[in-house]
Amino acid sequence: MALRKEWTSTKSLAETAFKKDHPIKGDVHMTPPTPYPLKFNQNLGPTLDDYEKAKPADKAKHASKAKGIIKNYRTSINSAKDMKTAGKLLLDSLAKIEKALV
Repeated sequence: MALRKEWTSTKSLAETAFKKDHPIKGDVHMTPPTPYPLKFNQNLGPTLDDYEKAKPADKAKHASKAKGIIKNYRTSINSAKDMKTAGKLLLDSLAKIEKALV
C-alpha cells in the first residue's frame, strides 16, 4: 500500500509538472492543451498492493511482475517527447519503487 501510494502520488505530481511545462499559449478557450503523452494501463498499483500483501514465499513472483511493468513504463517515459520535469519525477519514483522490491 505504501508503494502504491508513492506511485499514485508521483503520477499526479508528474501530470501537474507536465501542465506547467506545457502552458496553453493564446486563447485558453480556442487552444487545446498539450495532451499528456503517457498511459499507465498495466496496473502497477494493484501489482504493488499484491506484492506488499504477499506471503514471503510469493513476494518474488509479484516483484518480478512489478519489475516487468516498471520496465515497460520506463521505456514509454523515455520515448515520450518533452517530458522534462514530469519524466524525471516518474523515473525517479520508479527507481525507488524497483529498489524496494526484493
